[in-house]
Amino acid sequence: MIFDDLKSIMLNKHMIYVGLSLLGFQIAWNLVSTFIILFLKVELDIASSIAGLIGGSTMIVNVIFAPFIGRIYDKLTRKNNFNNDILLLLICGIVVSANIICLSLLNIYLLIPSILIIGIFISGGFVIPYALARRIVLEKLGLPKYEILAVSFVNGLSLLGAFWVPFVFSIVVKSFGYSLAWIFGGILVLVFIIPIIKIRS
Repeated sequence: MIFDDLKSIMLNKHMIYVGLSLLGFQIAWNLVSTFIILFLKVELDIASSIAGLIGGSTMIVNVIFAPFIGRIYDKLTRKNNFNNDILLLLICGIVVSANIICLSLLNIYLLIPSILIIGIFISGGFVIPYALARRIVLEKLGLPKYEILAVSFVNGLSLLGAFWVPFVFSIVVKSFGYSLAWIFGGILVLVFIIPIIKIRS
């Protein structure tokens, strides 16, 4: 029955782990894209035009490097073996998390490379989970008709789960300042990505 197929996808723990990993990257993207320009203006007194240019560079490198991350992923992917996929996703997550934490140092010479690195590696955080969700449905569940549903499910989980983070980040900024807020953000990203190791082959 269709209902049983849907239930097996939406309650599958591997699908949930993939959704959580995507949620981690969604949190990172929300924090950087929402707060970085204001952070640059308020904390480092950078002009709006320059702050916008620096903040926008994250999106530019993200678009440029996404195909390269996808290419690397395709080369590492092996049928019925998810270890390389998980390793690449973890590397992307750890790099993104570490560079979000680096923003707390309030050093412009460290901050610009960190923003660019976040843009590069966060592309893997959006490319790999979608591909992983599709592979799980095909190779673990044997339900090829539901590839689109699998991708939609992990995407919906990440979007729904990330709505509260900007509110909490704002409260941390107001109470303790940007430095602690970026550390909190970086750790939070990693907390949601780490469970993906449970999908090891």
